[in-house]
Amino acid sequence: MAEGDDYKVLNVSKDSYKDYQNIINLQAFKKIGGINNKHLFILTMALGFKNNQYFPLKSGEKHSGGYCRVESLSEEDKLLIKAIAVYKAKEQNVNILIDPKQMYQIAEGYANGGISFLKELATQPGNFFINLMSVCQ
Repeated sequence: MAEGDDYKVLNVSKDSYKDYQNIINLQAFKKIGGINNKHLFILTMALGFKNNQYFPLKSGEKHSGGYCRVESLSEEDKLLIKAIAVYKAKEQNVNILIDPKQMYQIAEGYANGGISFLKELATQPGNFFINLMSVCQ
């Protein structure tokens, strides 16, 4: 079985799904083009991780259609997810690397936490990307 075969779709919460849709349709993202659900998921996961905002999804909270397919992740995306999962695991437990489902659930929890940062940035005056860079420092 290939890595992640048992986990095909990364989810966001039902409550966050509208926020994700609103953010991905921001004029700032449209100007640079090429931003899709995968990119937004990875960005919010990284922001959630950086800001220690981890809100794991319960089964009833997941958006029914999912948010992005695991198969759309690049090798770099998967390596970032693995690094975050190892860090999140207690005592740097690398055994988490043999459980893709658990790794992806950790990624979902951080993405769910990170969406609030982007939602707030989207409502702030000024240049969205300059505001984003200030949060990322």
